[in-house]
Parts: sequence; structure tokens; C-alpha cells
Amino acid sequence: MRTFYIIYSLVKYCLNANRNAFLTLFAILFVTFVHSSVICQEINPWDLSIQERILTRKNISHIVLDPRKEEYRVSLITSERYPYNFKSVSFPLFFRLETEEQAMRMMRKLDAYLETGEAITVQLKGSEIKGVIFHEPYEQLP
Repeated sequence: MRTFYIIYSLVKYCLNANRNAFLTLFAILFVTFVHSSVICQEINPWDLSIQERILTRKNISHIVLDPRKEEYRVSLITSERYPYNFKSVSFPLFFRLETEEQAMRMMRKLDAYLETGEAITVQLKGSEIKGVIFHEPYEQLP
């Protein structure tokens, strides 16, 4: 309420003072709102659903190839997000792949992509990664 009163007083003063002061205040408010909307366009991890997570190289300590009986898994050993990572335990998130060649290709591309500093958004079902959103063109990786 106090903030509203301060803004109301400023607008009232500017309207009573002169037109230039009002235009200056309007310009300042316009730049402030435009600038804040540009900042808010970044993805806030707290707005994601429980089944989605944004991962960068800082969150992933290892990328591991895990052979199973009928499949291969590429496991990403990750840690918790910022406020919860104090004394936390690492946990794996994994892709299911059919052949070792596919798994090795996926490991190399994920490693190369994460080394560029970009982030990936993963859709999860438990610990299994069901979908990945790459934030840059994925096919351009070596």
C-alpha cells in the first residue's frame, strides 16, 4: 500500500509540476517495466513441473555407460538444485538405448553439448529420462 502511495504522490507531483517531469517519470517507468519483462523471460527452475529438470554441466558429475541384459543405459550422475545441494547425495538419471553403439554416440554428444555450457531440459518418469529438450541445435555437434 505504501508503494502505491509513493507512486501516486510522484505522478501527482509530476502532473502538477510540468509536462517534462511527467514525461521523464513515464520514461523511467516504461524502461523499468520493459527491462523487468526481459529479465523474466529466462526459465525459472521453480516454475517447472516435478517431472522436468534443467541440467547443466555443473549439475552432472559423470556420464556413465551402464550395460544391462537387454539394453544399455546412459546414466547422468547428478546432484540436487541449489538450496538443497548442501550435504546431498548424488543420484542417477538414465536413458534406455538398444545397442552399445547408440549409447556411445549419445554419451559423446551429451558430453560435447554440455561442455559448450548450454543447458538441457529433461522430462522424467522416476529416474528414467523420457524426453530431452536441447536449447541449441543438437545436430550441429561433432
